[in-house]
Amino acid sequence: MFHSHSSIRTQFENSVRNQCKSGFTKLEDALGLFNRAVEIRPLPSIVAFNNLLGAIAKMKHHHIVLSLYNKVMNAMGISPDAATLNILINCFCGLHWLVPS
Repeated sequence: MFHSHSSIRTQFENSVRNQCKSGFTKLEDALGLFNRAVEIRPLPSIVAFNNLLGAIAKMKHHHIVLSLYNKVMNAMGISPDAATLNILINCFCGLHWLVPS
């Protein structure tokens, strides 16, 4: 059966959304899905990446979220949106790297 690239991308994004809503029990599962996301062409939307980063952040793996953004998404030229920046700020706060004034 033939699937267009956009169809595969849409199916992947739906899968990400559903899995992130139900939550991950293992970090490895979330990271595996993130690694698949960076391999898909065309890349998934920033919303899919935000869902994954948010799910990893909810598991309190703040260092990993920041590393994934910096070493993978930023390096690949994936532009953040307001939601991405909010996730990153929350991770900095979770690590006590930002102190409110």
